[in-house]
Order: sequence, then C-alpha cells, then structure tokens
Amino acid sequence: MAASLERRAIHAGSKLVRHMLPPVIYFFIVFNLISFTTHAAVQNIWFDLSNFVLATTTALVVAKVVLVVDKVRLIDKFRGGPLIWPVLYKSVFYSVVVLIVRIAEKVVAFAIDTGGGTNSLLYCGKVNVPGGSPFGAIDNISAGGSRINVAGWVIDPDTVGAVEAHVYIDSTGYNTGPAGQPRPDVAAVVAGYGPFHGLSWTSPVLAPGQHSVCVFGINRGVGSNTLLTCRTVTV
Repeated sequence: MAASLERRAIHAGSKLVRHMLPPVIYFFIVFNLISFTTHAAVQNIWFDLSNFVLATTTALVVAKVVLVVDKVRLIDKFRGGPLIWPVLYKSVFYSVVVLIVRIAEKVVAFAIDTGGGTNSLLYCGKVNVPGGSPFGAIDNISAGGSRINVAGWVIDPDTVGAVEAHVYIDSTGYNTGPAGQPRPDVAAVVAGYGPFHGLSWTSPVLAPGQHSVCVFGINRGVGSNTLLTCRTVTV
C-alpha cells in the first residue's frame, strides 16, 4: 500500500513537472531577456543578480498561474474547431491573465508601500559617481637661477575645487597650496571640473648642483595621493 502511494506520488509529481516545465522555460527566457536588455540600455549593466532573481521568480509565478488557468473550462471554448481559433484564443486569454496578475502585483505593492505612514522607496538603482585618486600633468620643471619652477595642473575626481600639490626636492617636502590657477585649456579637455586647477610654484633658494624633484597630487575623499612626475634638475 505504501509503495503504491509512493509510486502514484512520484507519477503525479513527474507529470506536474513535465506539464509546468515548458511555460517556466518560456517565461524565464522572456523575462530575463527583457531585464537584461532594459538594464543594458538604461544603466549600462549587463547582469544584476537581484533583477535576475526577480525575473526568475516572476517566471515561476506566472507559469503556475497559466497552468491553473489551463484547468478553467473557459479555456476550452474553441476545442474541436479549426486549429487557428484555439491557438489565438488561448494566446489572448493567457496574455490577459498575465497582465491582470502583473497589475495586481503592482497594486498590492503600491497599497503596502503607502499604507501605515511608512517611508516610500522612490528609486532603487545604480548611479556612477566619479571618484578616485588625483590626476594631472606637470608641463614644466626647470631651474631659474638658484630656484626651481614647477608648472602644471592637478584634479581630484571627488571635488570640483582646487586640491593641493606637494613638491619633494631631494628629501625635503613643500606644500604648494591649492592648485587653483586658471587653466582653460585643461577645462576644454576635462569637462565638469572648471578651469581653476593650475599649478605654478617656485622653490626656495637651493644649493648648486643636481636635485631630484617629485610632484604629488594630494587626494581628497576616495583614493590616494598620486605621483605626477619625478625629474632631475640642475641648479
């Protein structure tokens, strides 16, 4: 008796799986294709795990709804007629059912979100925020008498304001202050940060001879200080 019940349960389960598998595969492919193409076009993201799970779960729910509807007598209205009529009728019928389920899902979510005076989620997505280490270029490091002149520009992606540059001559460091000189040529190439990122600095009087000169852009926010250049200059 127990073996017979087990066989019948296995037979019923396998029959249900065979019956449910085609619509599950169909809606799984359709919903994930829609999700992938939408996120690729709008957010430039090819794969998002949360959206994949949501699309897959929705496919399972909709496939189950279709199977339940398949047991309704109304679905067999054109049984026995020309093949085109039951195919068209079922296509329209299933489309309407799926549409009703999706609308009901949105209405329920809206009712839950707005009821009870709780906070509402207005947007959930990915936003690319510029950030990172400073970048720039040193256009000139040259000797002028007993001093060394340094000119260039530096920008930190975390701010539109001027950032500091540090110059190390041999083992001695100098803070040049904010690199805020006007550089419209840089603003024309690097959009969004304005023109005030130029560096112009002159060292104190140095001893005659060769000196190692290294220039760093000093980081703000995310990232780390950036070595812009190291050169040897003779005074």
